[in-house]
Amino acid sequence: MSSGLTAWTTPDILSWSAWVQRQWQQASIQSASQQVVLSSAQSLHVWQAIIEADSDALINAQSTARQAQTARQQIIDYTLDLKDESSRQWFVYDADASRWLDWHQQYTQQLADKNWLDSPVLTQQLIQQITNNQQVIEHSLCFVGFDALTPLQQQLQAWLESKDLWFTPQIEERSVGNAELLAAEDPTQEIEQAANWARDQFENHWQADDDPIGVIVPKLERSREQIERTFREVFYPQDGLPTLADESLHTQGIREDSVFNISLGYSLKQEPIIATALKILSLCRRSFSYEDFSQVLRSPFIANAEEQRSSRSALDNYLRRKASAEISLNGLIAGFPADETNEAQELLSELSTLKQGWRHKASAQTWVNCFQQCLSLFGVLKPDDQYQTAYQHQVMQSLDEVWFEFSRIDLVKDLMSLEQAITTFTQMVNSQIFQSGAAELPVQILGVIEAAGMQFSSVWVLGMTEQNWPPPANPNPFIPLRLQRQHGMPHCSPQREFEYASQQTERMLQAADNIVFSYPRQDGEEELVASPLVADFKRKEVSTKILQPIEIPELDGLLDEQGPPIDIDSYQTGSNALKDQSHCPFRAFVVHRLKSRLLEEPQPGNDPRLRGNLVHKVMELLWKDWKTSDQLHALSSEVLETVVTETIEQVMQSEWVGGNREYEAKRLFNLIIEWLEQEKQRQPFEVKSLEQETITSINQLKLKLYIDRIDELADGSSCVVDYKTGVASANDWLSERPNEPQLPLYALIQSGE
Repeated sequence: MSSGLTAWTTPDILSWSAWVQRQWQQASIQSASQQVVLSSAQSLHVWQAIIEADSDALINAQSTARQAQTARQQIIDYTLDLKDESSRQWFVYDADASRWLDWHQQYTQQLADKNWLDSPVLTQQLIQQITNNQQVIEHSLCFVGFDALTPLQQQLQAWLESKDLWFTPQIEERSVGNAELLAAEDPTQEIEQAANWARDQFENHWQADDDPIGVIVPKLERSREQIERTFREVFYPQDGLPTLADESLHTQGIREDSVFNISLGYSLKQEPIIATALKILSLCRRSFSYEDFSQVLRSPFIANAEEQRSSRSALDNYLRRKASAEISLNGLIAGFPADETNEAQELLSELSTLKQGWRHKASAQTWVNCFQQCLSLFGVLKPDDQYQTAYQHQVMQSLDEVWFEFSRIDLVKDLMSLEQAITTFTQMVNSQIFQSGAAELPVQILGVIEAAGMQFSSVWVLGMTEQNWPPPANPNPFIPLRLQRQHGMPHCSPQREFEYASQQTERMLQAADNIVFSYPRQDGEEELVASPLVADFKRKEVSTKILQPIEIPELDGLLDEQGPPIDIDSYQTGSNALKDQSHCPFRAFVVHRLKSRLLEEPQPGNDPRLRGNLVHKVMELLWKDWKTSDQLHALSSEVLETVVTETIEQVMQSEWVGGNREYEAKRLFNLIIEWLEQEKQRQPFEVKSLEQETITSINQLKLKLYIDRIDELADGSSCVVDYKTGVASANDWLSERPNEPQLPLYALIQSGE
């Protein structure tokens, strides 16, 4: 403008990695290079394969691979020469660093053998070519927003300066704003104070042409959920009401028209539709958690979810009573009601048929096609024009990026089994960070790095405790600490973190005219103090200001003190009604009057109720055949064991027994034999009834009871037998309000009282 120009070419504004990629592509075209550049995901899989081949099963290979990958990046960025003996010796003395050095040698050998490049070496070679005048830089450059340049970047800067291709951008001088420090009681109050302050600023001080209101949070990833929940409760308290239309929320429960935005993304797996997709894929494994299937069955994202919501909930309730915690696809299909066919069963049968066409091992691209067929079968994947909101489009576009990256690992990974493919794909979805493309909203909640260089109308900075700020040192475990500190690598020492925090604090002080720093005095049992970088600022009192309440629609109230009517003539219940009444009258009312019950929780293996039923049926069949104790005594040990084994097999054929059937049969055999040995110690008896149904009345309450067995003894008296496979004690019968009234009730019936 000082030159009198009214128009000029828009400058390129690129991230460092984007600039490097573009320069390398131009160089590759000119040199016709045949080298393949690995993506970060491809490089990570090479590292992971090397680590898995060398490590025990206890190590987290994916997390270790990420740290190993970062170590290589830092070593190259900070021009640490691993061929230099004085540097290598420090690796020898450190067990973790020595092991990394072995992995690194294998990694670099693979890259050399297969003519691959990864991002760190690409950057290194590109800068070497530029500084050796092997590549032409046509335009002047400058770095903006870098806290510190790595030695590799400094080499590029020095060369650019020597060629008059470097320019220093003019940065407007900013004055230091008015800073205050607030001490909250705990993190919850601190976040509430910040949220109320942000709403007050937005409603009473902010104008449409102002800079945004800033809320800066160190380690935002740790408190993101609490911050999001609190800001939503403060800005939109009415969102918790049933009067809010579902269309106004996206799948994370945040308003489409929200005035605040959280800059930090989160794992794509946290999106409900993506979580459902992963659980659908888990149904293709050899075995899976019943809870995964339950969530798929009740998910709103699968086909015909709304129309079949009630029937699918009823089916889930039915299957929960039979399924074990871990189950196979065919085992699940076998457990469906035999007398009816429903869409869920047909869907699983189609999935089973689809799986039969899949190869035992296949390429990543083949698995992409298989997985997409599976998700389309359930109605999760749809044509783009069927997604209703821009937010849903963004979620699915993020998933498309994962499909693409997953298919690219064919370059570095052998054919995978189905289990390996699902595991690898799930890991990549977990690693994919999703951030919706929110507009420039009035209130911006950011981490420290995202806020660097931004201007705000006013700023609140949370978490300014001595423990958080400066952040603690966090050196890479695979680079000897001495070398990290010698080369000034990131997070290598408290001194470096102090310098970083001081620089960021100075920036925050220049980011607005009014800045509030805050910290909690206590977190649980731990007492906290303010960071020394902000401790001397003027104190701000905790606000008790009541914001203008947001209008909430008036809700109607209904006082219901009358339970559902009972037809005394036809109503029947069991002995559990008396047990529940003894324990808690309210529970008895809810369970037996309102017919409300908790969903069953599938247990690992077979649940206690099924095991109890197996015992009842085996004993019923045995005594139906024997009838008297004399028959039991007449059997030899060998014959008795044979009869018991055959009876157990007969019963288990008719029951849906999951898990290890052989183990369950053995457990049942030992229990029955032990029980029968006890029966042999009794005086002679004859079995008079088995599983006898009895209806009796106590006052006006009709009880339907099933007595396991009634024996007649030699003296003509009766003995009531009730099979208990759990803990039982006579003390449970004797208190004023019996804990277990079942047997006393049976005795009362038999006595005729």
